[in-house]
Formats: sequence, C-alpha cells, structure tokens
Amino acid sequence: MERSTQQREYGQPAPDHTPDAEAVAGLYSFGILEGAELARFERHLAGCGRCAEVIDGDRAVVSTLSLTAPEVDASPGFKERLLAQAAVEVAARSHGSDRPGEAGGSSDGGLRPAPPPFRPRRSRVSPLAWLLPLAAVMLALLAGAGLLSRQIAAEQIVAAAPLQNSAQRGRAEVLVRRSGEGVIQLSGFDDLGDGRVYQAWVIRPGSAPLATGASASGNGALTLDGDVRGAKVAVTLEPRPGLQAPTVQPFAIGDAPA
Repeated sequence: MERSTQQREYGQPAPDHTPDAEAVAGLYSFGILEGAELARFERHLAGCGRCAEVIDGDRAVVSTLSLTAPEVDASPGFKERLLAQAAVEVAARSHGSDRPGEAGGSSDGGLRPAPPPFRPRRSRVSPLAWLLPLAAVMLALLAGAGLLSRQIAAEQIVAAAPLQNSAQRGRAEVLVRRSGEGVIQLSGFDDLGDGRVYQAWVIRPGSAPLATGASASGNGALTLDGDVRGAKVAVTLEPRPGLQAPTVQPFAIGDAPA
C-alpha cells in the first residue's frame, strides 16, 4: 500500500472517526477487507491515528494467539460459512435487530448478506461491542483453518532478548518471530498522553536508523519492519510519530537474536 502524506497523530481519532471505523479497523488488520471497502477504509486510515493504534493492537493479539494455535485441517467450506454468519451478525447489529434474518432486508434466505459499507455515522453501539463477534471469528479460524494455522506458524515467537534499559523504570524486550520479523514489547513504562510516542528503530549495518512501530502506551508492542535477526534495535522517546531520524539517544537498545 502506498503511504499517504496526510499527517495523523498516533492514537488520536480523525474528525470522521466513529466506533464503526474501529470495527472495520479490526477487519482490516486481519486482511478481510477487499475492493472498494478496502480502499475506502485506507483513505480514512491515512488520517486516523486511533484506527492505526487499533490495528497495531489487533495484530499483537494475533501474534499472541499464534503461540497456541493448533495446526489442523478445516472442514470444506468452513471459512465461507463462518464469514457468512459473521456478516449476518454485523448486519443485524447495524440495523438494530437481534434476529439475523432481518438484517440487510433479504427475504429469500439464500443469499449471503454483505457486510455494511464503511461510512462515518453516529452510532449508539459500544466502541468495544464489535470485539466479541470478531474475537469469536478469529479464534474459530485459528483453531479450525489449516491454511491459516500454517500461515500463523511463521508468526510464532521463537526467540526473545531483553534490551539494555537506561530508564529509571520499565522493561523492554525484543521478540523475534519464525519469519524473522519482530516486535519490541514494553512493560512498566509511563503511558504518554501529550502527543509523544515510544518509537522503535531498526539499525542495520551500514544503514541509518529506520523508524518502525510507535505507541503512546507504556505497555505497548512496537512492530519492527523486515527481517530483524541479528540487527540492532532501539527505542527512543520522541515528541511525535512520523520522524525520519531519532531526535534523542535511545533509552533502550540491544541486538535482536539471530
């Protein structure tokens, strides 16, 4: 995806942000969106720091779930049936109905209802209400879909190492997946609410530091781009996200396990 030049503040919602946008962010983080729905949400995401934070959090959850996901084969049509049922439930919620048969205005019972399109609107649904059906879908897919389980195998954490921490408190640890990608897990640091972020950097030999994941949470996960095995990684406290070079010395630094 081509990165937009539109500025956004990580963790802060865009003017058109709604709880529905966070639900769509969950679907986006798992690669479920397609076509016009995908393009529409990516335009929103370009200026919405809250949705960016939701996506980072959902991907960290999937990484954790992958540690225990069994690798088994799904029955024929399992994924299609599951997503069809999820679409019915989402449509029912969006129309204020508790009965899936009423969603989408379909009366023939033979067509799969399409998920509601993303559009900014006022909603009385709790911002976290979408988590239950989405979590059910993801857990079922993780447990039952053999193909997805094999893909997730590459995301399993296979090595971990603490980073040298010069801060007065907290702990920073680099986790490396089987694929070579990684994440820095922060714990025990202060949460930031003034626009500042904890910024992760990957420093490869002969190259300038590369900015990767950022978070305002003192217990957040900072994603690391590319294969980081054997590379030096660091964390700085920056005044805002989106910087191309660190403005201060890192407070946490170390080598990712090879």
